[in-house]
Amino acid sequence: MSPYSLQHDRRADRALLLALGALARLTGQYRPVVLRYHSIDPSRSRLSVSRENFAAQMDYLARAGFAVVPLAEAVAGGGKRRRVALTFDDGYRNNLAEAVPILEAHGFPVTFYIAPLLLDTLPRWAAPDQDGLRIMSHGELCELAARPGVTIGAHTLTHRRLDTLDADAAGDEIRGAKRELAALLGGEIDSFCYPHGAYTRETVALVRKWGYRSACTVAPGTALRLKSLFEICRVYVAPTMTLSEFAAALTVASDWRLAVRGEFRKVMTRVSDK
Repeated sequence: MSPYSLQHDRRADRALLLALGALARLTGQYRPVVLRYHSIDPSRSRLSVSRENFAAQMDYLARAGFAVVPLAEAVAGGGKRRRVALTFDDGYRNNLAEAVPILEAHGFPVTFYIAPLLLDTLPRWAAPDQDGLRIMSHGELCELAARPGVTIGAHTLTHRRLDTLDADAAGDEIRGAKRELAALLGGEIDSFCYPHGAYTRETVALVRKWGYRSACTVAPGTALRLKSLFEICRVYVAPTMTLSEFAAALTVASDWRLAVRGEFRKVMTRVSDK
């Protein structure tokens, strides 16, 4: 029988995050955090956060005095410890209509990761009736890129898992996205995001080779937990995340929770082996 997993007991895992978050706030334990969003819509799909919840989260960042900064600044040394960067993956049409007005009201910068060959499509992971997950058009992307505080990053050409591709195919996806976006928008595209968080040492090397300055993963925790600008960790903002959980995730609690899970797993494995 598999040992009990704290991670998969959602009630216990949430309670752990809240407790560790309270301890972190009490002791002032903060590190730079990058938040990971996808779609802003009411469907409650695993990729969606409602507009109301997103607005409440941005209000909290403003009220609590966090420095919401561009990604490059969040992961740079020095400055305020309570730095937060905002990122959106995939480029859903509702990002422009729903998220950007809220961000502009607060003056918050943001990075959007785009797979250019998916523009103006319903992506393959969306159900036919999930039109809320439609990717924005070329024109909408150009409008988005022109808005104040917006940075556009690359998410490969077609959102393929890089760990399943040979070096040539992976290189085409990484290099091609940079070229397509630069040609469409003008300017430099210097931030990358691994689709599905899937990458290898070889793909990291390719991202470096083609001139990117940073790359985001889907690994949880504070931004530099893995100590690499090409393996930036992010906090996933789930559709069911409460505002209390959101506040806790802005501290080092997410790192501490990973450590507690690891130790708990070791204990339960030893117990189950007896």
